[in-house]
Amino acid sequence: MSGFKVTRKEDKEDNSWVETYADAITLLMAFFVVLLSMSTMNKKKYEYMVEVIHKGMNQSVVTIEAPTEQDGKTEEIRSFVKQPVPALSEMSYLNTLADVTYDITHDGATLTFPDTVLFVPNSARLRDDARPKIASTIEHLKDVDPYYFDIIIEAHINKDFRFSRKAYRSKWEFTAARSIALREALEQGGIDEKILSVVSYADIRPVEKPDPTAGPEVNRRMVIRIKQKL
Repeated sequence: MSGFKVTRKEDKEDNSWVETYADAITLLMAFFVVLLSMSTMNKKKYEYMVEVIHKGMNQSVVTIEAPTEQDGKTEEIRSFVKQPVPALSEMSYLNTLADVTYDITHDGATLTFPDTVLFVPNSARLRDDARPKIASTIEHLKDVDPYYFDIIIEAHINKDFRFSRKAYRSKWEFTAARSIALREALEQGGIDEKILSVVSYADIRPVEKPDPTAGPEVNRRMVIRIKQKL
């Protein structure tokens, strides 16, 4: 019986679809390029995006070029993590605000005043001699960028604090009145009302890790919190 040889012909892979796929991707890219060329750059959102990205990367300073909306030129943006306000040690009015405590927080900064520096004892009325201190604080707060930060006024007292029950029904109403009084003073001094808000804490948030030698009055305080917007 004579043998015979079978020759197997290998099937060639059909790659013709690649050309169609490449054409589709090219057209899609061109479409997005056209959309981008027709769009308007929101400079503020661009800056915020850059800042958030670099904050996550733990970079303290970044220099980047961004297009402006007016004339297409570029300007240098320097930021993040930028301080919302200068440190008090650099301020000329530090002596005026000798009783203030300034702290940098993870989302901004705080200015803390003993309540007697700003208010008449056991009252929600601002002291007459507190006006220069408030005016100096307002000049300090004018450095805060309202696009990135809010200013929150907090009022705190200690548990045994005494106030007029005839004028205020509760400790909450009393601390709310103090917060509102300070807020109105800041607004009258030129701080944008849109970034000002008030909080009444009464006695529920005492100072964390206070000085062991400090008395209960350490909890009687007003806090101006400069907080980064989400």
